[in-house]
Amino acid sequence: MMWTGLAVMMVGLSPCAQAKRSKAPPPPAAWSYSVSGSRTVSTTAKGEGAADMPPMLSEPWTETLSWTALGGIDHVYPDASVSELLRISAVEGPLDGRVFGLRRFDDGEVLRVERLLELADTGLVGWDPVLVALSPARPDKVTTKSPGSRALQWTARLGTARFLRSNCPASWTLVDDDGGGVEGWLGRPVEHLRYDGACSLNGRADLPGGGPVPLRGQGSVSGEVWWDAETHQILRHELSLQRTVESRWVTPGGRVQVEQDQSYTLRTEWRPADSPPVSVRPLETADLMAVMPELAAGWGACASEPGAREVVLIAGQAGRLEVRAIRAPRDPSASAPPAAAARPGFMQAPISEHATAKSEPLACWQAVADAVTLDEHDEDGVEFTFVVPWQGQAFGVPGVVDRVRPAPRALFIVTPEGGQAAVEGWLGVR
Repeated sequence: MMWTGLAVMMVGLSPCAQAKRSKAPPPPAAWSYSVSGSRTVSTTAKGEGAADMPPMLSEPWTETLSWTALGGIDHVYPDASVSELLRISAVEGPLDGRVFGLRRFDDGEVLRVERLLELADTGLVGWDPVLVALSPARPDKVTTKSPGSRALQWTARLGTARFLRSNCPASWTLVDDDGGGVEGWLGRPVEHLRYDGACSLNGRADLPGGGPVPLRGQGSVSGEVWWDAETHQILRHELSLQRTVESRWVTPGGRVQVEQDQSYTLRTEWRPADSPPVSVRPLETADLMAVMPELAAGWGACASEPGAREVVLIAGQAGRLEVRAIRAPRDPSASAPPAAAARPGFMQAPISEHATAKSEPLACWQAVADAVTLDEHDEDGVEFTFVVPWQGQAFGVPGVVDRVRPAPRALFIVTPEGGQAAVEGWLGVR
Protein backbone atom coordinates (compact mmCIF):
# COMPACT_ATOMS: atom_id res chain seq x y z
CA MET A 1 0.00 0.00 0.00
CA MET A 2 1.24 3.52 -0.73
CA TRP A 3 -0.22 6.72 0.64
CA THR A 4 0.69 9.66 -1.53
CA GLY A 5 0.28 13.39 -1.54
CA LEU A 6 -0.14 14.01 2.18
CA ALA A 7 0.88 17.41 3.48
CA VAL A 8 1.42 18.23 7.10
CA MET A 9 2.23 21.71 8.30
CA MET A 10 3.47 22.48 11.77
CA VAL A 11 4.61 25.34 13.93
CA GLY A 12 6.28 25.58 17.33
CA LEU A 13 7.05 27.83 20.28
CA SER A 14 9.05 27.50 23.48
CA PRO A 15 9.55 24.21 25.36
CA CYS A 16 11.55 24.67 28.48
CA ALA A 17 12.81 27.55 30.60
CA GLN A 18 15.87 28.08 28.41
CA ALA A 19 13.80 28.39 25.25
CA LYS A 20 11.32 30.76 26.91
CA ARG A 21 14.17 33.24 27.45
CA SER A 22 15.56 32.74 23.95
CA LYS A 23 16.28 35.85 21.88
CA ALA A 24 15.93 33.91 18.63
CA PRO A 25 13.69 35.47 15.97
CA PRO A 26 10.16 34.05 15.78
CA PRO A 27 9.49 31.16 13.40
CA PRO A 28 7.45 31.72 10.24
CA ALA A 29 3.67 31.90 10.60
CA ALA A 30 3.28 28.47 9.06
CA TRP A 31 5.28 25.72 7.42
CA SER A 32 4.93 22.29 5.86
CA TYR A 33 6.43 18.87 6.35
CA SER A 34 6.94 16.18 3.77
CA VAL A 35 7.00 12.67 5.20
CA SER A 36 8.17 9.52 3.45
CA GLY A 37 9.16 6.05 4.50
CA SER A 38 8.33 2.37 4.65
CA ARG A 39 7.50 -0.36 7.12
CA THR A 40 7.98 -4.12 7.00
CA VAL A 41 5.84 -6.32 9.25
CA SER A 42 5.88 -10.03 10.08
CA THR A 43 3.35 -11.72 12.37
CA THR A 44 3.34 -14.88 14.48
CA ALA A 45 0.63 -16.22 16.76
CA LYS A 46 0.62 -18.71 19.63
CA GLY A 47 -2.22 -20.36 21.46
CA GLU A 48 -5.53 -22.10 20.82
CA GLY A 49 -6.70 -19.56 18.23
CA ALA A 50 -3.39 -19.33 16.33
CA ALA A 51 -4.42 -21.79 13.62
CA ASP A 52 -7.17 -19.42 12.45
CA MET A 53 -4.81 -16.50 11.76
CA PRO A 54 -5.70 -14.98 8.36
CA PRO A 55 -3.30 -16.09 5.58
CA MET A 56 -2.46 -12.45 4.76
CA LEU A 57 -0.59 -12.24 8.07
CA SER A 58 1.44 -15.40 7.57
CA GLU A 59 4.05 -13.78 5.30
CA PRO A 60 6.03 -10.54 5.85
CA TRP A 61 4.87 -7.55 3.82
CA THR A 62 6.16 -4.05 3.14
CA GLU A 63 4.21 -0.82 2.72
CA THR A 64 5.39 2.64 1.75
CA LEU A 65 4.42 6.10 2.89
CA SER A 66 4.68 9.48 1.14
CA TRP A 67 3.04 12.67 2.44
CA THR A 68 2.89 16.37 1.56
CA ALA A 69 0.77 19.17 3.36
CA LEU A 70 -0.11 22.35 5.63
CA GLY A 71 -0.41 23.43 9.33
CA GLY A 72 0.06 26.14 11.98
CA ILE A 73 -0.28 27.20 15.60
CA ASP A 74 -3.83 26.74 16.84
CA HIS A 75 -3.39 27.71 20.52
CA VAL A 76 -0.69 28.96 22.88
CA TYR A 77 -0.86 27.81 26.53
CA PRO A 78 0.39 29.63 29.66
CA ASP A 79 3.26 27.12 30.02
CA ALA A 80 4.49 28.20 26.56
CA SER A 81 3.46 24.93 24.93
CA VAL A 82 1.44 25.18 21.74
CA SER A 83 -1.15 23.16 19.87
CA GLU A 84 -0.09 22.67 16.30
CA LEU A 85 -2.90 21.99 13.86
CA LEU A 86 -1.99 19.50 11.15
CA ARG A 87 -4.33 19.48 8.16
CA ILE A 88 -3.64 16.66 5.75
CA SER A 89 -4.19 16.61 2.01
CA ALA A 90 -3.73 13.29 0.25
CA VAL A 91 -4.07 12.42 -3.40
CA GLU A 92 -5.84 9.21 -2.46
CA GLY A 93 -6.95 7.36 0.66
CA PRO A 94 -8.92 8.21 3.79
CA LEU A 95 -6.42 10.76 5.14
CA ASP A 96 -7.34 13.46 2.66
CA GLY A 97 -8.64 16.54 4.44
CA ARG A 98 -8.34 15.04 7.91
CA VAL A 99 -6.89 17.03 10.78
CA PHE A 100 -5.11 16.35 14.07
CA GLY A 101 -2.74 18.24 16.34
CA LEU A 102 0.34 18.04 18.53
CA ARG A 103 0.51 19.88 21.82
CA ARG A 104 4.25 20.36 22.30
CA PHE A 105 7.08 22.64 23.33
CA ASP A 106 9.43 24.19 20.79
CA ASP A 107 12.19 21.71 21.71
CA GLY A 108 9.94 19.01 20.24
CA GLU A 109 8.65 17.45 23.47
CA VAL A 110 5.11 16.25 22.74
CA LEU A 111 2.64 16.50 25.64
CA ARG A 112 -0.39 15.13 23.83
CA VAL A 113 -1.54 14.07 20.38
CA GLU A 114 -4.88 15.77 19.75
CA ARG A 115 -7.75 14.33 17.68
CA LEU A 116 -5.98 11.03 17.02
CA LEU A 117 -9.22 9.14 17.72
CA GLU A 118 -10.84 11.12 14.92
CA LEU A 119 -8.26 9.61 12.54
CA ALA A 120 -8.45 6.05 13.89
CA ASP A 121 -10.26 4.86 10.74
CA THR A 122 -7.49 6.14 8.44
CA GLY A 123 -4.70 3.76 9.45
CA LEU A 124 -2.54 6.56 10.86
CA VAL A 125 -2.39 4.79 14.25
CA GLY A 126 -0.47 1.95 12.60
CA TRP A 127 2.15 4.51 11.57
CA ASP A 128 2.49 5.94 15.09
CA PRO A 129 6.32 6.42 14.80
CA VAL A 130 5.44 9.30 12.47
CA LEU A 131 4.50 11.24 15.63
CA VAL A 132 8.07 11.25 16.90
CA ALA A 133 9.48 11.61 13.40
CA LEU A 134 7.63 14.93 13.18
CA SER A 135 8.62 16.11 16.64
CA PRO A 136 11.66 14.58 18.40
CA ALA A 137 12.61 16.17 21.74
CA ARG A 138 15.88 18.06 21.46
CA PRO A 139 18.57 17.29 24.08
CA ASP A 140 20.35 20.06 25.99
CA LYS A 141 24.08 20.89 25.91
CA VAL A 142 25.36 18.41 23.34
CA THR A 143 28.86 18.95 21.93
CA THR A 144 31.20 17.00 19.71
CA LYS A 145 33.15 15.94 22.81
CA SER A 146 30.28 15.58 25.28
CA PRO A 147 27.28 13.46 24.15
CA GLY A 148 23.86 14.28 25.54
CA SER A 149 20.91 12.11 26.52
CA ARG A 150 17.19 12.46 26.06
CA ALA A 151 14.43 9.96 25.35
CA LEU A 152 12.30 9.88 22.26
CA GLN A 153 8.78 9.39 23.63
CA TRP A 154 5.37 9.26 22.01
CA THR A 155 1.94 7.88 22.84
CA ALA A 156 -0.78 6.89 20.39
CA ARG A 157 -3.87 7.28 22.61
CA LEU A 158 -7.44 6.69 21.50
CA GLY A 159 -9.13 6.74 24.90
CA THR A 160 -8.96 5.20 28.35
CA ALA A 161 -7.12 1.84 28.27
CA ARG A 162 -6.64 2.19 24.50
CA PHE A 163 -3.09 3.38 23.89
CA LEU A 164 0.44 2.38 22.90
CA ARG A 165 3.24 4.25 24.69
CA SER A 166 6.83 4.14 23.43
CA ASN A 167 9.86 5.22 25.47
CA CYS A 168 13.31 5.21 23.86
CA PRO A 169 16.10 6.64 26.05
CA ALA A 170 18.77 7.72 23.57
CA SER A 171 22.36 8.96 23.47
CA TRP A 172 22.93 12.03 21.25
CA THR A 173 26.11 13.19 19.53
CA LEU A 174 26.72 16.50 17.75
CA VAL A 175 28.10 16.11 14.23
CA ASP A 176 30.63 18.79 13.33
CA ASP A 177 29.85 19.21 9.61
CA ASP A 178 28.32 22.72 9.38
CA GLY A 179 24.82 21.30 9.03
CA GLY A 180 25.68 18.50 6.65
CA GLY A 181 24.38 20.36 3.61
CA VAL A 182 20.97 21.16 5.14
CA GLU A 183 20.09 24.82 4.62
CA GLY A 184 18.82 26.78 7.62
CA TRP A 185 15.83 29.10 7.46
CA LEU A 186 16.94 32.59 6.39
CA GLY A 187 20.49 31.28 6.26
CA ARG A 188 20.71 30.67 10.02
CA PRO A 189 23.08 28.02 11.45
CA VAL A 190 22.01 24.36 11.59
CA GLU A 191 22.71 21.76 14.29
CA HIS A 192 23.21 18.18 13.11
CA LEU A 193 22.80 15.44 15.75
CA ARG A 194 22.86 11.64 15.67
CA TYR A 195 21.17 9.36 18.22
CA ASP A 196 20.58 5.73 19.09
CA GLY A 197 18.85 3.93 21.93
CA ALA A 198 16.71 1.05 23.15
CA CYS A 199 12.92 1.17 23.34
CA SER A 200 10.26 -0.23 25.64
CA LEU A 201 6.56 -0.28 24.81
CA ASN A 202 3.42 -0.77 26.88
CA GLY A 203 -0.25 -0.17 26.41
CA ARG A 204 -3.77 -1.54 26.23
CA ALA A 205 -6.21 -2.28 23.43
CA ASP A 206 -9.25 -3.00 25.61
CA LEU A 207 -12.62 -3.58 24.00
CA PRO A 208 -15.63 -1.52 25.15
CA GLY A 209 -17.45 -3.65 27.73
CA GLY A 210 -14.80 -6.36 27.59
CA GLY A 211 -11.68 -7.34 29.48
CA PRO A 212 -8.10 -6.10 29.21
CA VAL A 213 -5.98 -6.59 26.09
CA PRO A 214 -2.43 -5.88 27.28
CA LEU A 215 0.32 -4.66 24.94
CA ARG A 216 4.04 -5.07 25.53
CA GLY A 217 7.10 -4.59 23.37
CA GLN A 218 10.73 -3.68 22.95
CA GLY A 219 12.99 -2.46 20.20
CA SER A 220 15.75 -0.11 19.10
CA VAL A 221 15.86 3.27 17.41
CA SER A 222 18.51 5.34 15.63
CA GLY A 223 18.53 8.41 13.48
CA GLU A 224 19.77 11.87 12.59
CA VAL A 225 18.14 15.26 13.19
CA TRP A 226 18.95 18.67 11.75
CA TRP A 227 17.66 21.61 13.83
CA ASP A 228 17.63 25.37 13.39
CA ALA A 229 20.27 26.29 15.98
CA GLU A 230 18.32 29.36 17.15
CA THR A 231 14.59 28.51 16.98
CA HIS A 232 15.08 24.74 17.56
CA GLN A 233 12.72 24.07 14.67
CA ILE A 234 13.34 20.64 13.16
CA LEU A 235 14.51 20.89 9.54
CA ARG A 236 15.03 17.24 8.73
CA HIS A 237 14.71 13.96 10.61
CA GLU A 238 15.73 10.49 9.44
CA LEU A 239 14.57 7.70 11.75
CA SER A 240 14.99 3.93 11.82
CA LEU A 241 12.93 1.90 14.31
CA GLN A 242 12.77 -1.85 14.88
CA ARG A 243 10.31 -3.15 17.46
CA THR A 244 8.32 -6.16 18.56
CA VAL A 245 4.73 -5.61 19.75
CA GLU A 246 2.92 -8.38 21.67
CA SER A 247 -0.80 -8.51 22.50
CA ARG A 248 -3.13 -11.13 24.02
CA TRP A 249 -6.70 -11.75 22.87
CA VAL A 250 -9.57 -14.16 23.45
CA THR A 251 -10.69 -15.22 19.97
CA PRO A 252 -13.63 -17.44 18.95
CA GLY A 253 -11.05 -20.23 18.65
CA GLY A 254 -9.54 -19.62 22.08
CA ARG A 255 -6.80 -17.53 23.60
CA VAL A 256 -4.04 -16.25 21.34
CA GLN A 257 -0.87 -14.21 21.72
CA VAL A 258 -0.04 -12.11 18.66
CA GLU A 259 3.55 -11.00 18.10
CA GLN A 260 4.49 -8.56 15.34
CA ASP A 261 8.02 -7.61 14.31
CA GLN A 262 7.78 -4.12 12.81
CA SER A 263 10.56 -2.20 11.06
CA TYR A 264 10.07 1.48 10.16
CA THR A 265 12.23 3.84 8.12
CA LEU A 266 10.97 7.43 8.07
CA ARG A 267 12.15 10.79 6.79
CA THR A 268 10.59 14.20 7.47
CA GLU A 269 11.59 17.51 5.91
CA TRP A 270 10.52 21.04 6.81
CA ARG A 271 9.71 23.96 4.55
CA PRO A 272 8.20 27.39 5.28
CA ALA A 273 4.68 27.97 3.95
CA ASP A 274 2.59 31.01 3.11
CA SER A 275 -0.52 30.47 5.22
CA PRO A 276 -1.76 28.23 8.06
CA PRO A 277 -4.42 25.56 7.60
CA VAL A 278 -8.16 26.02 8.01
CA SER A 279 -9.21 25.64 11.65
CA VAL A 280 -11.10 22.57 12.86
CA ARG A 281 -14.64 22.62 11.47
CA PRO A 282 -17.15 21.04 13.87
CA LEU A 283 -20.22 19.04 12.87
CA GLU A 284 -23.14 19.63 15.22
CA THR A 285 -26.17 17.39 15.57
CA ALA A 286 -28.20 20.48 14.68
CA ASP A 287 -26.51 20.45 11.25
CA LEU A 288 -27.98 17.00 10.61
CA MET A 289 -31.39 17.99 11.96
CA ALA A 290 -31.47 20.90 9.51
CA VAL A 291 -31.59 18.47 6.57
CA MET A 292 -33.72 15.84 8.31
CA PRO A 293 -37.09 16.99 6.86
CA GLU A 294 -35.70 16.55 3.33
CA LEU A 295 -34.32 13.11 4.18
CA ALA A 296 -37.53 11.93 5.85
CA ALA A 297 -39.65 13.09 2.92
CA GLY A 298 -37.49 11.29 0.38
CA TRP A 299 -37.20 8.08 2.39
CA GLY A 300 -40.97 7.63 2.39
CA ALA A 301 -40.76 6.19 -1.12
CA CYS A 302 -38.08 3.69 0.00
CA ALA A 303 -40.10 1.92 2.70
CA SER A 304 -41.14 -1.59 1.73
CA GLU A 305 -44.00 -1.35 4.22
CA PRO A 306 -45.37 1.25 6.65
CA GLY A 307 -43.71 1.58 10.06
CA ALA A 308 -40.97 3.32 11.94
CA ARG A 309 -37.34 2.61 11.02
CA GLU A 310 -34.09 2.87 12.88
CA VAL A 311 -31.52 4.61 10.70
CA VAL A 312 -27.74 4.60 11.06
CA LEU A 313 -25.89 7.36 9.17
CA ILE A 314 -22.14 7.91 8.92
CA ALA A 315 -20.73 11.39 8.32
CA GLY A 316 -18.39 11.10 5.36
CA GLN A 317 -15.94 13.26 3.47
CA ALA A 318 -17.02 16.42 1.64
CA GLY A 319 -20.28 16.61 3.59
CA ARG A 320 -21.55 13.24 2.32
CA LEU A 321 -23.86 11.02 4.39
CA GLU A 322 -23.51 7.24 4.19
CA VAL A 323 -26.54 5.12 5.06
CA ARG A 324 -25.09 2.25 7.07
CA ALA A 325 -28.28 0.46 8.18
CA ILE A 326 -32.09 0.63 7.95
CA ARG A 327 -33.94 -1.74 10.30
CA ALA A 328 -36.76 -2.19 12.75
CA PRO A 329 -36.41 -0.11 15.92
CA ARG A 330 -34.28 -1.84 18.51
CA ASP A 331 -35.42 -3.50 21.68
CA PRO A 332 -33.45 -1.63 24.39
CA SER A 333 -33.41 -4.74 26.60
CA ALA A 334 -31.93 -7.03 23.92
CA SER A 335 -28.35 -7.94 24.75
CA ALA A 336 -26.46 -11.17 24.35
CA PRO A 337 -24.16 -12.42 27.14
CA PRO A 338 -20.39 -12.62 26.67
CA ALA A 339 -19.05 -15.53 24.64
CA ALA A 340 -18.78 -18.85 26.45
CA ALA A 341 -14.99 -18.90 26.02
CA ALA A 342 -14.63 -15.67 27.94
CA ARG A 343 -13.95 -15.40 31.62
CA PRO A 344 -14.17 -12.46 34.05
CA GLY A 345 -11.26 -10.07 33.67
CA PHE A 346 -10.26 -11.40 30.26
CA MET A 347 -13.32 -11.55 28.07
CA GLN A 348 -14.79 -10.51 24.79
CA ALA A 349 -17.04 -7.47 24.63
CA PRO A 350 -20.79 -8.18 24.95
CA ILE A 351 -22.45 -8.26 21.54
CA SER A 352 -25.81 -6.59 21.11
CA GLU A 353 -28.39 -8.71 19.29
CA HIS A 354 -29.37 -5.61 17.38
CA ALA A 355 -25.84 -5.12 16.10
CA THR A 356 -26.29 -8.20 13.90
CA ALA A 357 -29.91 -7.46 12.88
CA LYS A 358 -30.47 -7.62 9.13
CA SER A 359 -30.70 -4.28 7.38
CA GLU A 360 -33.14 -3.47 4.59
CA PRO A 361 -31.68 -2.91 1.09
CA LEU A 362 -29.99 0.47 1.17
CA ALA A 363 -29.84 1.64 -2.46
CA CYS A 364 -32.97 3.78 -2.39
CA TRP A 365 -32.21 5.23 1.03
CA GLN A 366 -28.65 6.08 -0.03
CA ALA A 367 -29.85 7.77 -3.22
CA VAL A 368 -31.94 10.13 -1.11
CA ALA A 369 -29.00 10.82 1.20
CA ASP A 370 -26.74 11.49 -1.80
CA ALA A 371 -28.98 14.39 -2.78
CA VAL A 372 -28.25 16.06 0.58
CA THR A 373 -24.85 17.55 1.40
CA LEU A 374 -23.75 18.89 4.78
CA ASP A 375 -21.34 21.78 5.10
CA GLU A 376 -17.64 20.86 5.09
CA HIS A 377 -16.59 19.52 8.50
CA ASP A 378 -13.82 17.58 10.26
CA GLU A 379 -15.92 14.86 11.90
CA ASP A 380 -15.65 12.12 9.28
CA GLY A 381 -16.70 8.77 10.73
CA VAL A 382 -19.17 10.06 13.32
CA GLU A 383 -22.20 7.77 13.55
CA PHE A 384 -25.76 9.06 14.00
CA THR A 385 -28.51 6.64 15.07
CA PHE A 386 -32.17 7.61 15.30
CA VAL A 387 -35.71 6.37 14.70
CA VAL A 388 -37.79 8.04 12.01
CA PRO A 389 -41.42 7.71 13.12
CA TRP A 390 -44.17 6.68 10.71
CA GLN A 391 -46.85 9.37 10.75
CA GLY A 392 -49.90 8.71 8.60
CA GLN A 393 -48.49 7.93 5.18
CA ALA A 394 -44.97 9.29 5.57
CA PHE A 395 -41.91 9.42 7.81
CA GLY A 396 -41.62 12.19 10.38
CA VAL A 397 -38.61 13.88 11.92
CA PRO A 398 -36.93 11.98 14.80
CA GLY A 399 -37.04 13.48 18.25
CA VAL A 400 -33.78 12.02 19.58
CA VAL A 401 -30.53 11.45 17.70
CA ASP A 402 -27.72 9.40 19.27
CA ARG A 403 -24.23 10.44 18.22
CA VAL A 404 -21.10 8.34 18.74
CA ARG A 405 -17.71 7.76 17.18
CA PRO A 406 -17.47 3.97 16.71
CA ALA A 407 -14.64 2.53 18.78
CA PRO A 408 -11.75 1.01 16.82
CA ARG A 409 -11.49 -2.73 17.30
CA ALA A 410 -8.24 -4.60 16.59
CA LEU A 411 -6.07 -1.76 17.83
CA PHE A 412 -2.31 -1.81 17.22
CA ILE A 413 -2.42 -4.95 15.08
CA VAL A 414 -0.82 -3.71 11.86
CA THR A 415 -2.53 -5.29 8.84
CA PRO A 416 -2.02 -5.16 5.07
CA GLU A 417 -4.34 -2.95 3.08
CA GLY A 418 -7.83 -4.44 3.00
CA GLY A 419 -7.08 -6.93 5.76
CA GLN A 420 -8.63 -5.19 8.77
CA ALA A 421 -12.01 -6.95 8.55
CA ALA A 422 -10.42 -10.41 8.33
CA VAL A 423 -8.19 -9.72 11.35
CA GLU A 424 -11.12 -8.39 13.38
CA GLY A 425 -13.10 -11.51 12.47
CA TRP A 426 -10.23 -13.75 13.60
CA LEU A 427 -9.90 -11.90 16.92
CA GLY A 428 -13.69 -11.88 17.41
CA VAL A 429 -13.97 -8.10 17.70
CA ARG A 430 -16.06 -7.17 14.65
